[in-house]
Amino acid sequence: EIGIFVYISMFFGWGMGLASNPQYMVRILAAKDKKTAKHMILHALIFLCVLYFALTQIGLGLRILFPQLKNYCSADDVFIYAVVNLMNTPFSGFFLISVIGACVSTANSQLHLIGCMLSYDVTAQITKKKMSEEQILILARVFIFIGGTAALILSVNPPEDMLSFGADIWGLFSAALAPLIYGGLYWKRRTKAGAVGAFFTGLICSVLFWKMDLRIYWAFPATLCAAAVYVVIPMFEKKRGAEE
Repeated sequence: EIGIFVYISMFFGWGMGLASNPQYMVRILAAKDKKTAKHMILHALIFLCVLYFALTQIGLGLRILFPQLKNYCSADDVFIYAVVNLMNTPFSGFFLISVIGACVSTANSQLHLIGCMLSYDVTAQITKKKMSEEQILILARVFIFIGGTAALILSVNPPEDMLSFGADIWGLFSAALAPLIYGGLYWKRRTKAGAVGAFFTGLICSVLFWKMDLRIYWAFPATLCAAAVYVVIPMFEKKRGAEE
């Protein structure tokens, strides 16, 4: 059984991990100024907390009202099953279309991010010869095709527990990227060395803590370790500069 502390600390999986999604960084960079970016992040966190709290309550309510659900479907499919079989209203189709629309929107953002980052931010930066816009566009299409094909192959044989799998993926994002994103926006003493150290600390701690038998969700201590490195390294740099 999963303890209450695991449920609470899983916020650093679905919560902070989702809020550290690279596709959201594109929105942050597109903000007209720093103030707008800060407000956007805070409002997004509030919105996500409210939304996921509502979804949690709906899921718990369905388990109480329809205890037989666990005999017909897994936790991943409970909402779809409830809409199709338990909500015989004219709005059932609307709910299903909403789910499909959300999936298409997310896939569109992720594939767009894959194409842009791997073509412009990675390939175009490491090649010695300057690439034209047409070449970058072709590369972006190739990477989008590769990413979409990989996702399609994964969907043919998905993990047994998609919710836990998703939480682990977002937990990795939380440990590796959350300190960088929010520290970069809200901490004035940030440094490049601290960001690099925090990133690799998050990755290493994620690998170390992932399979450990902890009483809390593994992404929580991994994110704390990365945040600590993000803060400590600039302090050492400042101390070294003062001594010199």
